[in-house]
Amino acid sequence: MVKELMLHSASVSHSRENAISRSPVSPPRVKSQVGSWLNFIATLSLLTSILRAEASTLDESATDGESNNNNNNDINNDDINTPQSDNLPVALLLFLRMFPALIVSPLLGGPIADHFDKRKTMVWLDSISSLVAFLLFPAAARARSKALLYISVVAMSTADAVYNPAKNSMLPFMLKSDAQVNKATQLMAISWSLMGAIGAAVGGMLTGLGGVTFCFYVDGFTFAVSAWLIYRVGNGWKLKESAAEGRKVDTKGSRSDAAKGAGEEEEEEESSEKDDASSHVSKMLGGVRYLLFTPRGKRLAPLVFFKAFGCALWGSADVCNVVFANGSDYSLGIIFAAVGIGCLVGPVAADKVLDRNRGEVEPRKMVWACYAAVVVVAASFLGMGGNGSRLGGVVFWTLVRSAGSAVLWVYSSVLLQILVEPDVLGRVIAIEFAAAVGNEGLSSFIAAFALDEVQLTVLEVCTDIGLLGMAISVPLGLYVYRNWRTEGKGYEKLSIGEDELEEAGV
Repeated sequence: MVKELMLHSASVSHSRENAISRSPVSPPRVKSQVGSWLNFIATLSLLTSILRAEASTLDESATDGESNNNNNNDINNDDINTPQSDNLPVALLLFLRMFPALIVSPLLGGPIADHFDKRKTMVWLDSISSLVAFLLFPAAARARSKALLYISVVAMSTADAVYNPAKNSMLPFMLKSDAQVNKATQLMAISWSLMGAIGAAVGGMLTGLGGVTFCFYVDGFTFAVSAWLIYRVGNGWKLKESAAEGRKVDTKGSRSDAAKGAGEEEEEEESSEKDDASSHVSKMLGGVRYLLFTPRGKRLAPLVFFKAFGCALWGSADVCNVVFANGSDYSLGIIFAAVGIGCLVGPVAADKVLDRNRGEVEPRKMVWACYAAVVVVAASFLGMGGNGSRLGGVVFWTLVRSAGSAVLWVYSSVLLQILVEPDVLGRVIAIEFAAAVGNEGLSSFIAAFALDEVQLTVLEVCTDIGLLGMAISVPLGLYVYRNWRTEGKGYEKLSIGEDELEEAGV
């Protein structure tokens, strides 16, 4: 499959080949993805160790110096079947990883992606992320400070929240056809999944062997390498649609064209950027106006929030995974490696079932696949609730859940990339991303509250999440049946022009 994707991408014109080589699926982002997984495992491990140290101190004070008799290096099934009491801090950390995407992504990330040079934006943000990984996270580890760890997570996640709209809105501008957008999006998902499987497994081992600080340094190094590689790529990625061809092209053109009248272009860009800053609020709301006041946007609006339904379910998974791991870095690494493998297998298997490897992109089939993915995710939680007392059961159902979540994530992203107008795509993606991570953060908090305050076991929480997912799938299935039963590619008939976008204030 990977070979087929690479051959398909290689079939485009020379200029598009250059564009693909600069895309987020290239080595720069792959390297930073490895570091991000290491960072995630190390962050959870550090927080867990801080919480256990605090609990141990309290126990010693309460029992007048009695030693702590718990061994947390192995899976303890008794702990899985008993209520937990330290999951809210974990949920808070997960929420803080998502919160910047909820606020910063639509307020800053979307407008920046639509109006500024994507390459420069990505270089700066990778550099900032590198500094955070090198400085803030190790400081939190040395001080054993939850507050400093939370601050570090917010700083890293804020940079990522601005980065994602620029990265995700780039593909439709760089590729010729919807089929190529689909393949490139899948290639991004494959790289993320592979790096997830490798990074999570290695992260568990490195955290156990070398300590969390070493993992943070590796993360900082990968971001620095990513920034350097992107910097080495020439030209800008401030793009717009070609009125003559109806396709997306680079506004800066070739190097020879850019050399002509360079002074005038620089003045125009400076003036444009000043205008961008002055009308930032208007542009920020452009995505909302597009979804509310344009015919095409109104019909696409439900798809924008499709991903959020899945996030409402799997957002609780990370909290549950920490409980299942029971303090073992190795077990946590194995579980998250299963996440990466499931995310790799899911979209590839779905393509085989839908016979989409011929290069065709059919929105109707993809919407139905998204719906089926929600059902699969719900079923996986029911399975985990009934068979999660052993690590093997947790890993198996994690594979199933991750496969379903990856299909939903990839296909819903492709649907927006091929159906939303290029001028507003970055802002619409930012809205979708904010809704998704908002639900994901809320789900993690609800799961932690159920574990800590309601005193449910992790198996009971998984069962309840599965039942919630099945309940959500009923109205969602009715919507899909009524709107996508025979519609096919009918959305192409609703294409709107620049005058209508301007009239809607987009």
